[in-house]
Amino acid sequence: MRNIQQMVNYLQKKLIEHGFTIQRLDAETTKSVYLKLDYGLCNSIRISDHTGKKEFAYRFNILRQMPSKSCQFFDNGRFPRYFYSFDMVDKMIEDILKRRSQQIQRYGKKLYLAFQEKEKTERNGNNRFWNKAKLVN
Repeated sequence: MRNIQQMVNYLQKKLIEHGFTIQRLDAETTKSVYLKLDYGLCNSIRISDHTGKKEFAYRFNILRQMPSKSCQFFDNGRFPRYFYSFDMVDKMIEDILKRRSQQIQRYGKKLYLAFQEKEKTERNGNNRFWNKAKLVN
């Protein structure tokens, strides 16, 4: 994949095939795209061609121009963050599926879906950033 839009389209297609609910937000001032998975229960993905702002932290990050072809891990004191190059997209999807599996194992499928519904109704209406997101089908 050569550009961000191709990467986003690929990610959306693969994640929807695995049953994720995806909210998409395209940045207004950069080429970055943000995907929130299962209303945030499975975290968010940042797809970009540049490093992000220090004050914003996304669990999964995929960068077009990453110096290394390996997955990088950073602990920002709140939670781990993972960085992938474009050619590691399938590894990132595998890690996201593993994350969701861990969440479902921890809470059970029924409770995971209930948490998802709660996040959908409560939090998304209170977040100025994600209020602009569109649901991807």
